[in-house]
Amino acid sequence: MYKNISDLLKAASEILNKFNIPRPHFETETLLCFAFKVKHETAAAKDFPVINYTGHKKFFSYIERRTLKEPIAYIKEEKEFYSLTFYVNRNVLIPRCETELIPEYLLLKDCSSLSIIDLGTGSGNIILSVKNTALKVKCEAIDFSSYALKVAVKNKNLLLRTEQGKQNINFYKAKIGSNALHQYHYVLSNPPYIDKYEMTLLMDDVKNFEPLIALNGGDKGLFFYKKIARNGKKYLFSCKSEVLVEVGMGMLNDVVRIFAREGFKLSKVLVDLAGIERILIFNYF
Repeated sequence: MYKNISDLLKAASEILNKFNIPRPHFETETLLCFAFKVKHETAAAKDFPVINYTGHKKFFSYIERRTLKEPIAYIKEEKEFYSLTFYVNRNVLIPRCETELIPEYLLLKDCSSLSIIDLGTGSGNIILSVKNTALKVKCEAIDFSSYALKVAVKNKNLLLRTEQGKQNINFYKAKIGSNALHQYHYVLSNPPYIDKYEMTLLMDDVKNFEPLIALNGGDKGLFFYKKIARNGKKYLFSCKSEVLVEVGMGMLNDVVRIFAREGFKLSKVLVDLAGIERILIFNYF
């Protein structure tokens, strides 16, 4: 067992480096903080002795899992999204920072008297980020995976700590594109959008660990956009209602055409930090 933090970090970083893990020192430090339950500043200062056998054993078990390319979010069973810490496991897609554009857009509006549905909610990261701030908003969310819904409900109980917060939010098992339960002011979705022929080209961290059902968007990644567009008008409360969908790089034109065929008009595009046209906002006329 290593007696000091410097030797431990060096040994573990070398292991990750051999397995071509990016940013080995940063990832080593992250896993060390998780194993020993210390802050990053403490680990960076290397000012605590490594004498905890349980923490030492946990730490190297995490390092071994990371050499297999398992994402840190699954190792820690948590991921930060919109300044909230979400519980995640391998039944749900790991939330990405670009998706934060959706709650960011909605929370610029007065959501208190509005209703929202999230199609393919996964961990519930989008809908719960909105609900956490706009406590009175009426929210519903669907997912076809019973396992994903369990994660979303767990996050609801973890993050919405007041009775007011927990009111008017429901999760249902249903497919994207199924019949509308009610009508809504906002329809949200970050659907699977990876081309089925490109699934094998994904990084090992993604294709070997994240749920394929949450990634595979069929031919050209467009399968679920067609379903949302085809049934979208049934979900909308009025012509002022909006449909927000996340898209992959280079998909804008194809998705706009799909929605246009069903009577929707593109009203706004939100661009992520990488300059990618990421969130498309549609109205129905």
